[in-house]
Amino acid sequence: MIFSIGLANANLPMDDIDLTKVAVVDTKEKVVLYPNPATTTSEIKVISDKSRIVEVSVYSLLGNKLFERAYSGDDKTIQLNVQNYKKGKYLVKIIFSDGTSEVKALIKQ
Repeated sequence: MIFSIGLANANLPMDDIDLTKVAVVDTKEKVVLYPNPATTTSEIKVISDKSRIVEVSVYSLLGNKLFERAYSGDDKTIQLNVQNYKKGKYLVKIIFSDGTSEVKALIKQ
């Protein structure tokens, strides 16, 4: 597997990269989810100036919808209460006003 690490024409074999020192930045992301893992709450923070959240849903890994809420304001940060969720991994789907969406993994401790 070959990854580009941001240097012109620098494709290195995966064995030559120390991933503990590489920060991966996806410039297409519109939100960040933190803290993650979470114990009581996690925040969804919009990092794109042009994006607005219109809906947030939380799913178990089995596909069961545990939470869904529509938003109509211009909030840049949304609190997600995960206090009553069992420990494990969940999927958070965020839908934006332009019709696009992102799915983030959330770990509940």
